[in-house]
Amino acid sequence: MNGLGFMVLGACVLLLLALFTSVYRWLERIGWPVREGPRPGTTIPLSVYEVRPSELLREAFRFNPPTFRARDRERKLREQGPPVTKAPLPEIEVREVFFKEGEPRTFAEYAGQRPVLEQLQDMLKVMVMVGDQRLRPILFTGPPGMGKTLLAKVLTNEMRLALNRPVHFFETFPADLPDVKRLDEIIRRCHNHPGSVLFIDEIHDLTDRHCLKLYLVLEEGRYLFEGDAQPTILNPFTILAGTTDPGTCHPALLRRFDRFHLEPATRSWLEDLLFHRRFPTERGAAALLVSRTYHGGEPWRALKLHHMAETYARARGWDRVTEAAAQAVIDRLKLDEWGLGDRERAVIRSLLTQPKIKNVKGQEIITHYAAAEDAVCTMAGVDRDTYRLEIKPVLFAQRLLMVRGGQALTPLAVERYGHLGRVA
Repeated sequence: MNGLGFMVLGACVLLLLALFTSVYRWLERIGWPVREGPRPGTTIPLSVYEVRPSELLREAFRFNPPTFRARDRERKLREQGPPVTKAPLPEIEVREVFFKEGEPRTFAEYAGQRPVLEQLQDMLKVMVMVGDQRLRPILFTGPPGMGKTLLAKVLTNEMRLALNRPVHFFETFPADLPDVKRLDEIIRRCHNHPGSVLFIDEIHDLTDRHCLKLYLVLEEGRYLFEGDAQPTILNPFTILAGTTDPGTCHPALLRRFDRFHLEPATRSWLEDLLFHRRFPTERGAAALLVSRTYHGGEPWRALKLHHMAETYARARGWDRVTEAAAQAVIDRLKLDEWGLGDRERAVIRSLLTQPKIKNVKGQEIITHYAAAEDAVCTMAGVDRDTYRLEIKPVLFAQRLLMVRGGQALTPLAVERYGHLGRVA
C-alpha cells in the first residue's frame, strides 16, 4: 500500500469517530442511556450524603472513570476496609497541689526566705486588685535542697486562698518532655484549666526547641500546637520554674522570668523546722542535728539526718527524737563536731601530706598545703565526680578549702585538722 492508501485509511477512521460521537450525543439528548447519578463534571456536596468518605469516593468513581493511579487508590481503600475510629486518650486526673505530711502550706508556716515571701505577697495582692487570674512568670533559683519546689506549691496554695477557687497544679521536668508532643499536651491542659499553675523544675535542662516553643507563651500568651497553621491564644495560667544553674538557661527564657533567689537557711530556722516535724523532737536534739549538717544552709541535709534519728527512735519504741537518738546517729555516720565525715577528713589528710615549702633567708617555711585535683582524689580514694559534687562543696562552705595552685587548705583547716597530718 502506497502513501495515498494510508491517507485514505486515516480519513476513513476520523470520519467513523466523528460519526460515533454525533450518534452518542444524540442518544444522550433523547434520554438514553439513563444515568442514576450526576453527569460528569458536576459537584457533589459532601453534606448531602450521610456516608463515609470512602463511599463518596466510590460513588464518584462510578460516574467519573478513574485514572490508573485513582484505581490503585480505590483498591487500597477496599483492602483497608471500613475506617477505624480511635477512642480519645483518657484525660489524666488533675488535682490541686499535693503536700506531704508536715510540709508548710502557707506563707505564715514557711518560716524562711522573708524577702522573697514579702514580694510574692505583694504580687498576689495586685493580682486580686486588678482582677487577673495569673501571676507573671517566676523563676526560683538557688542550690539544691533550698525548697524551690515547696515554695512553688505554697505559692499555688496561696493563690487558691486569694482567689477563693480551686487552682490546678501541673508539675513537670525536662525528663518528662521527650518530644514537643508531650509539651503540647501539657500546655493544652493548662489552656483547658484557666487560672492553673504550671511548674517546670530544672528548667535549664530543656532543649532549645522546647525553650523557643515556651518563649511565645511567656512573651505573648500564645502557643503554636503541632499541626496548626496559626498560634492559639491561650487562656491565662501561671508559669513557675526552678533551677540550680540559671547561667545555663536559654537567654530568651531567662529574660522573661521574674527571678527570686533563695538564700541559705539560718540555723534557728532549721532548728524550728526540725522541732515542728510531725514526729516530736526535743529542742536539744534539733540543735545537735543542725550543728552537724549546717554547711551551705541547705535544709535537705538536716532533714535527712532527722529522718535517720526518727527511724532510730521509732525502732526502739521511743515517742520522740531525743538527744541520745541524735547522738547515736551522728556516731554511726562518724561525723565530727564540725559535721565532716570520713571522706572529707580523708581529703584534708591527703592535702596535709603535700606541704608547699618556701625558703626565706635560709629558713624553710610551709606556706600552704595544696595538690592537683586528680592527685587529691587518688590519695583520698574517692572518684572525681564524688569529690566535685559532694565533698568539695562542703569543704568550701566550711571555709576549709580554697583554690591556690590546685586544691589548697585554708589556715582554718590547718588549725582544726592539723593533727591528722601528724598522725599520718
